[in-house]
Amino acid sequence: MNDVALIGVFETKECGTIKMYEAPYGKNIPACVSEIQPGKKYKMYKTWSTRNDGRNFDTLRLEEIKE
Repeated sequence: MNDVALIGVFETKECGTIKMYEAPYGKNIPACVSEIQPGKKYKMYKTWSTRNDGRNFDTLRLEEIKE
């Protein structure tokens, strides 16, 4: 949590710290974070303000990559 609301924080080897301030698809942050599983791959959609950052960016939504 920050002073205003919940924040989803993901620690990754490849991308560093990723923050989600708003959950997609009408879900809430805890539900979205609980669906993430270690070892799986996800596609992250960056926010406009961090679109050029290679590491430690903010995300709008994520989707599991099916291999």
